[in-house]
Amino acid sequence: MQDLYSYGVDSVYLVSDKSFAESDTLATTFVLSTAIKKIMESTKINLILCGDKTIDSNTGQISAGLAYRIGAQYCNCLQSVALIDEKYEFITDQYTLKNYDGVVVADVNSEWELPFPSLQNIMKAKEKKVICWSNDDLNMDLNRVGASVPN
Repeated sequence: MQDLYSYGVDSVYLVSDKSFAESDTLATTFVLSTAIKKIMESTKINLILCGDKTIDSNTGQISAGLAYRIGAQYCNCLQSVALIDEKYEFITDQYTLKNYDGVVVADVNSEWELPFPSLQNIMKAKEKKVICWSNDDLNMDLNRVGASVPN
């Protein structure tokens, strides 16, 4: 996750807690949306990238559910993003969303390629930290996430 900084990412968060284990799609979007809303209290977010499928069940529902929970625009199968006159343009395999300045949650598939990071960003990435949050940081109702975890 540290390597994400070399691509110019501003912040990297790892949201993990054993109480989140065995969360289904609904619970996973609840956990992620809670974390993102907390981040949005202090940071402007333009784009949230998700994979198009999960490795455990291949549901492909997380990004759409996440967009719904945080009130963001959803882009399915994102192909590219451009910043034009301080507004974003999102191109998918079916449509283009132009002049958008709100939050977008987009899913990308394994064919989507990131540009090679610059040497300067690679060097800066080594100094940055991954921010780790558990439920102690998010204070969620554990009845809404994961499987029951004995004390």
